[in-house]
Amino acid sequence: MALGLVGATAAQAALTLTIGNSTASPGGNAQFDVTIAGLAADGPAGSIEFNILFNADVFDVTGTSCTIGSNVAAKVTPASNVTGTGVLYLASVVKSADDPLTGAQDGTLWACNFGVKANAPEGPQDLQANDIYVTDPLGLTQIATNGVNGVVTIQVAPADTATPDGDQHAAGADAHLHEDGEGDEHAEAHQYSVRG
Repeated sequence: MALGLVGATAAQAALTLTIGNSTASPGGNAQFDVTIAGLAADGPAGSIEFNILFNADVFDVTGTSCTIGSNVAAKVTPASNVTGTGVLYLASVVKSADDPLTGAQDGTLWACNFGVKANAPEGPQDLQANDIYVTDPLGLTQIATNGVNGVVTIQVAPADTATPDGDQHAAGADAHLHEDGEGDEHAEAHQYSVRG
C-alpha cells in the first residue's frame, strides 16, 4: 500500500478524510465518525483505505469497533482489522468499477465506537489518519487526499455531591415542633398547679 500523502502534496488535495472528535470517560466509549468529502470534485473513487493510529494503553479496539457508513454500504465491500499495536486498518472497495463512489457518498464513511480503558488518564488522545490510499474506480490511479486527525478528550466524571435529604429536614422540623409541644404541655401543667 502506498503511503498517505503529506505536506504540500496533501494540501493541494480537494478530497479530505476526517476523523471526528469525541469526549469520553474512563471505562466508557468514544463515539466518532470518519467522514469523506470532495468526491464530487476529485472523484469518483474506487477504494478508500487508511489506518487509524491510537494509543493502545488508553483504547480497547477490535476489528468490529467501526462499521461502514450507511451512505456507502450498498456500493462497497468493507474490511476492518487491527493490524498491530495501536493500528486499525479500514478499507472500503467498490463492488463494481461501474458503480463508484461519487459526490452522493460524501459524508460518514465509518462510524466508530472505541472502548476506553478504566485506568485511562484525563486529557486529549490523538486519533491519527495514516497511510491514506484512495484510487480511481479501476484502481489504477491514486487520488490525492488530505487526512485530518481526530481527538478524544478523556474526562473523569465529577463525583456526586451529597445533598441533605428533604425528608430528614422535615423529620427534624417535626421533632422540633413535637419538643415545643411538650414544652407547652409542661407550661400548662405548671399554670394549673399554681392556680390550684
